[in-house]
Amino acid sequence: EVRRQIKKSFSTLIPRNLIELLMNKCERVRLYDPTTTLWAFINQCLSPSGSCRDAVCFAMTLKENRRIKSGTLGTAAYCRARKKLDTDILIKICKAVRLKLNNDANLTTVGKKSIKIIDGSLFKMEDTVANRNEFPHSCKQKMGLGFPSIRLLGVFCMRSGALLDLELGKFKGKGEGETSLL
Repeated sequence: EVRRQIKKSFSTLIPRNLIELLMNKCERVRLYDPTTTLWAFINQCLSPSGSCRDAVCFAMTLKENRRIKSGTLGTAAYCRARKKLDTDILIKICKAVRLKLNNDANLTTVGKKSIKIIDGSLFKMEDTVANRNEFPHSCKQKMGLGFPSIRLLGVFCMRSGALLDLELGKFKGKGEGETSLL
């Protein structure tokens, strides 16, 4: 029941045109279509365990996806589908949700002041040529060793915990720190 409520809440927050854009970017649908993958990913992020298995169980409960059989608890297909989600569209979805939440003053203000929390993190990415070109290794690493790193900075509403803005940047180089992203 809680899982259905999560999908219902996010369905009202995410603009339909962005969901359609996500679907149009899909070249070939296998077991998980982009919208099922998106709902499963949101559920995974909100799940206490954060496991891929929880995401797969959630995907099986969705009525619009009948391709996933009840005995299919493997996570490999879901993880491949999640990798194919377009990052630019996911960022647009985050920003669209932020705009909708900003329209509700009760969620983003305490008194007359808007209080925000800023948090940054660093992620290691898959070691591919495209990732190495876009996000170079740390200068402390020897060439060919380690993984490309990406810096992430999020701005959150203190009252609701909603993600208000998100920026991605390189880990290496002057002007690429969290302060610059902010």
